Amino acid sequence: MGRGRAGGRRPGAGAVLDAAALRTALRERLAGFKVPAHFRFTDSLPTTASGKIRKPELREQFTRPQEERT
Repeated sequence: MGRGRAGGRRPGAGAVLDAAALRTALRERLAGFKVPAHFRFTDSLPTTASGKIRKPELREQFTRPQEERT
């Protein structure tokens, strides 16, 4: 995995994104209540021209009903 621009992790080339495997790996390192109940994988995050993550736009994406996101 490589480092993302915002300090997150990006999977290496050819890696398969699997929520169950991620949850299992996190349970080995975190207390059960700290492991997220849901994961959402995305190719990119909304950013400003200077590369900072646009948090208001990100919040909007996660609070809108699923049918409105498409």
